[in-house]
Amino acid sequence: MVSKKIKQTVFLAFRIILSFSILLFIFTKIDIKHFIEGIKKINPFFIIIAFLFYWITLFFLSVRWKLLLSPFLSKRVSTFEIFKVYMLGMLINTVTPATMGVDISRGLILSGHSSGKTKGFASVLVDRIAGMLGIFFLAVICILLQYRSFSNKNLVIYFSSFFIIILLGMILIFFPFFKKIMELIRRKIKILHAGERLYDFYNAIYSYRDKLLLLIYAFLISILLQMTFSFQAFFVGKSFGVNTGTLIFLSFVPVINALNFLPVTISGLGLREAGFFILFENYISKEDAILISLFYWFVSTAGNLPALYYLFKNPLKRGEK
Repeated sequence: MVSKKIKQTVFLAFRIILSFSILLFIFTKIDIKHFIEGIKKINPFFIIIAFLFYWITLFFLSVRWKLLLSPFLSKRVSTFEIFKVYMLGMLINTVTPATMGVDISRGLILSGHSSGKTKGFASVLVDRIAGMLGIFFLAVICILLQYRSFSNKNLVIYFSSFFIIILLGMILIFFPFFKKIMELIRRKIKILHAGERLYDFYNAIYSYRDKLLLLIYAFLISILLQMTFSFQAFFVGKSFGVNTGTLIFLSFVPVINALNFLPVTISGLGLREAGFFILFENYISKEDAILISLFYWFVSTAGNLPALYYLFKNPLKRGEK
């Protein structure tokens, strides 16, 4: 039998190869000279603004997660502490597949301040679902605002479909008959208490059924933070002299962020560039699209470096009960 360590090594190698294979393919499709010239004309002022928008986004992410954690917190945790946990998770995410690093790390770190790991991870999942709903809702609204001049009108159908599917999936979880299905799974799966653990996890998610207002707030914050993510990319583009309107960035950047949820590359590297390359094709040059993508990633990564201080230290204080 293949050991777990070997499987992890093989999967890591696969992600690295896939990331760089996508990047290599993209670089064969652009003018390298134009790409290098773009780097030379970078305006640091707009990069600084992009950093500010990234940290504002982290703040909104922290507020949303604290809101969703509030029913489960057994100890007092400040928004700043949540901010540090999120930044640390994003730093770890740099070397993990897609966004799995941030989800796993923040779930583990906060498990001691919530009513067990199960509820901590449940809040992470609901946080992700609220984020996905915000992504596709914002994208659809922004495309509709420029519908007449928009080049690929079919994207409205695709993005709307994703939004509806995710929303219906969320609603389905809260139906009593689905709860009965989970109860059946709990009784049938006895190996390693897997059924019991899955049921406990589901119950933690199901508890949000009576917190509709909280979920609406989380959804609205999701829209807001995707806007700030988009402005981060917009100002990265401005640093290279790209003058495409903000609505284009608001339409595409949230969807590109959604690609990072696919755990097949390192920190979304390659998938993100492919997203910028394809979606921005009719609005900016291919070289500028890749420049924006790479520096968008650079700002997000460098913006997490302050969390190095907490890499081997818990970013949470000893909370009060």
